[in-house]
Amino acid sequence: AYNRQRQNFSKMKIDFPFEAIWDDNDYGLNDGGKDYLFKEKSKELFLDFWNISSNDPRRTRSGLYHDVLKDFKGSTIQFIFLDTRTFRDGLKPTDKKGAAGKERYLPSEDSSFTMLGSEQWRWLRKKMEIPVDYRVIISSIQFLAIGHGWESWYNLPHERNRMIDLIDNSNSKHTIILSGDRHRGGLYQLKTKQGNLISEMTSSSLNVSYPNSEEAGPLRIGDTFTEENYGAIYLDGVKNTFSVVLKNIDGKVLQSLQLNN
Repeated sequence: AYNRQRQNFSKMKIDFPFEAIWDDNDYGLNDGGKDYLFKEKSKELFLDFWNISSNDPRRTRSGLYHDVLKDFKGSTIQFIFLDTRTFRDGLKPTDKKGAAGKERYLPSEDSSFTMLGSEQWRWLRKKMEIPVDYRVIISSIQFLAIGHGWESWYNLPHERNRMIDLIDNSNSKHTIILSGDRHRGGLYQLKTKQGNLISEMTSSSLNVSYPNSEEAGPLRIGDTFTEENYGAIYLDGVKNTFSVVLKNIDGKVLQSLQLNN
């Protein structure tokens, strides 16, 4: 499948760089975590598909987490790509499958369960200490969203709280999170205890949409969009603003959020 996709992918005329992190469909197991037997083979296929060099740290360490620093019109942007598959412990199954808010999983009370694993957490803390103008964290699964029982960071609420505290104590007044997975798009926002803002744009899927009803979303801004969609981010160096925009397959703006640094 990877080889067939590579052939199609190479035919596209794209003149900008790509960075990628996997979700469960790339990983090889729906909602898969650390117990997936073929995760190392999946990792090898993923790195080969994206032409990751042989001397890249991802070739020799566990997981696919990495970061990229970009300078744009005098501003430094940090992109942090989290691996929410390789190290994640098992999820607590629902006691009422399909029920609103309990569709597939329940929040776990076991604080020993991890989303990122100890090594990735240590790495992340160091990366969050880097002084930047804008910080974008890419998580394959939703981070802020609560109210539904599908896969998200809220399945492990202690890990979600740990991340919120880490962001709150970082040097960034406003952190953007980009996520996917849900076959729907939407915008979310949380004001932290220290008054900082965490904003999230969920964008999925590019090619597989499911007609679906609206779901609870206390931290969501507006409705979700269940047809094909994609997200874009824009930086205005003159006005010193950072915008996240959700668009439909025809490029029409569905939702947007402008953030002042």
